[in-house]
Amino acid sequence: FINPSAFFSMLFGSDAFEGYIGRLKLATLAQAGTDLTSDEIDLLQRRREARLAIKLAAMLDVYADLGSAPSGAEPRAMDDKARAEAFLSTLKPMVDTLADKSFGLVLLKKIGWMYEKEAEKFLNDPVAGAGTWLDLGLRSTGVSMQQRTSTLQTKFAALKAGVNVFTTVQSSENDVANAKSEEEAAELRAKQQKDILPHVLDALWNASALDIDSTTRHVCNKLLHDTSVSMARRVLRGKGLYLLGKMFQEATS
Repeated sequence: FINPSAFFSMLFGSDAFEGYIGRLKLATLAQAGTDLTSDEIDLLQRRREARLAIKLAAMLDVYADLGSAPSGAEPRAMDDKARAEAFLSTLKPMVDTLADKSFGLVLLKKIGWMYEKEAEKFLNDPVAGAGTWLDLGLRSTGVSMQQRTSTLQTKFAALKAGVNVFTTVQSSENDVANAKSEEEAAELRAKQQKDILPHVLDALWNASALDIDSTTRHVCNKLLHDTSVSMARRVLRGKGLYLLGKMFQEATS
């Protein structure tokens, strides 16, 4: 199960990943209480995604601009391998720092997986992306199916955690009702809280995981389908996003 202190530090206390996932919905709702309407929540989410897309685009444009030169200077030729090595070496210190944060490796792997899949889907999509019809669009379709499967698994895990909370409460309430003294009842209630906590945290984490997945997917979609820049730059962003995703997933503490 999830370590409680690490989870709540990630949810409410750490801003190390704010540039990648923003403020989680759970944290926003917990701080705002019941004061936010559904329209306000949607507006905050759109703003969150727009800010994250701008930040991520700026990071990926570093990859796209490698080998370019100031106006009037001769550009430096750079093949894909050299560009990738230069890009990853620039970001490695940042990734190492993130990996050492509370919940760092878990978040890096989750964000990195989404980056990789969104980049792979865009680079191979013959309709909305930069792919060709040589594979009949099977690769991009396969990636979409992987993402849907992952989402369904996370939803099922959240549902299972909720059921576990309910069954644990029901079982412990019966024990409390049958307690022979107030002292025994108090002990059983304390045990109930201890038994429920892992399941509650599991449910909260899976809800946050769905939030991260959805937000990251929308952010990547914004910058990979940004019609204000050329298709050539979007392809370079896609390649940089793929590399960044792989690097995130391979990070170690």
